[in-house]
Amino acid sequence: MYSIKNICGVQPLFISHVARTLYYEAYDALLARYGIVVKDHWIETALGKTHIIETGNPEGKPLVMLNAAGCSAAEWYANFGVLGQTYHLFAVDMPGDAGKSELRKKANNIRNYNQMLLQVMDTLYLNKICLLGHSIGGFFATGFAIAYPEMIEKLILLSPVATHAPIRWHLRLMLHLTGRPGMGPHAEKTLRMQAFKGFEPDQLFTNLMEHVRNFCTVQMLFPYVYPEKELASLKVPVFLIVGTEEPLCHYERSVQLAKQKIPGVHITVLENTGHTPNMERPDVTNRLLLNILNA
Repeated sequence: MYSIKNICGVQPLFISHVARTLYYEAYDALLARYGIVVKDHWIETALGKTHIIETGNPEGKPLVMLNAAGCSAAEWYANFGVLGQTYHLFAVDMPGDAGKSELRKKANNIRNYNQMLLQVMDTLYLNKICLLGHSIGGFFATGFAIAYPEMIEKLILLSPVATHAPIRWHLRLMLHLTGRPGMGPHAEKTLRMQAFKGFEPDQLFTNLMEHVRNFCTVQMLFPYVYPEKELASLKVPVFLIVGTEEPLCHYERSVQLAKQKIPGVHITVLENTGHTPNMERPDVTNRLLLNILNA
């Protein structure tokens, strides 16, 4: 049973049982609209009860997907169907973030997240995976690839936040202030601000994100730029995808720093694309991801 009591100093994700129910209904409705059939896993890890969506081709190679902050594993709604025709997909709700996981112990450093992901992969018998991370998911994916390169076949960073390039200072300040219920701009405004002009966010996803704004207290490690020595130690093929309208860090600076810091990095720049390529331009993003995965 979900608890809304504090556990070891950890605040509950949702402000009430009703809020949790509304959020879960919105989460499931989004996936149902896109015809995504999932198998839910809840795995006990060092950080708490961790929820994973399994979908796609069970005979395919495993692709583990880590989402952007506040977005949950459901953010891949426009990608599951296409990628899942070939690949066996596992999308993780990170404990402490919005989603269906239940945080029981706050993470103090990236090693805590690495341990949690390792427990997930061991429980699901996953090895030699392709690892895809969007935004803060790219930060977590990079940390895991640094620590456990033997488990990674390819590392794909989709608009990663921090990781190799600093977030613009004013956005960093705003992000620090938006982890509590009722904080920050409304969901639709936020999604439009992060995207290229003219983007129309999916209304069910917008509804899900509005529930996060109103009901959720996010408790995660704030992303940072990894030391150059750690990035230089990456022993796996790394693929960076960034849009020309990326708001968190100017894309040219992101590209420049990636070339300086990440050995042999493969870079794709998407024109007229902001921070959410998988939602803004799903067809282009899906084709690009399949090209990387199939190579």
